[in-house]
Amino acid sequence: MSDRRDSRSTHKTLQVSTPKPKHKDPGKAQKYQTNRSNLVNPEDSTHHAQDDDLQLYVLGRLSAADVDVLERHVFDCEECKGRLRVTAQIVAKILNLRHAGESTNRRAELRFHISDAVFLRSFSPLLPSRWPVQIIDVSKNGLGLLVPTHFAPGSLVQVQSGATFALGEVRFSRQISEYQFHTGIRLQDVAAVPHDSG
Repeated sequence: MSDRRDSRSTHKTLQVSTPKPKHKDPGKAQKYQTNRSNLVNPEDSTHHAQDDDLQLYVLGRLSAADVDVLERHVFDCEECKGRLRVTAQIVAKILNLRHAGESTNRRAELRFHISDAVFLRSFSPLLPSRWPVQIIDVSKNGLGLLVPTHFAPGSLVQVQSGATFALGEVRFSRQISEYQFHTGIRLQDVAAVPHDSG
């Protein structure tokens, strides 16, 4: 297939690829760039998100425009949903290994504060919703949050405050009222998302 770009868009395009054929003919599986409308077209199941984009999404390192495009496709595509679940679990394991090898005194400075407006997204289990949550505690390795739903310990989540994203694991979730759960998150990675260019 040939390169296709939307000349009206000043944003970069996400990389997508056609799935590899079951028979090993390298000439048939071509990588190419496509404009955003092709990525989110649920009728065209031959286009899927790149592994690199899924990893950047899990780490909170995609621009807001790219997140929007990726989410529209992934949550309508069973194959990409499954790949996102697996990617999130692999990234979490890698981050755990990396942090286990670091000194316990060395940690990234947390960029979350009790007064921050925060959102929570679940990767494992993979859920399309994004919930507004409240920070009630900031500790050396994590956050205490008030969330509107229960998360099982071990759930893999992403916490966002403005341009700051963190991947974390739910350590506990205790119901404190009908629609509020005190949830402890052990943070695994904190980063700032890149700004949109254009």
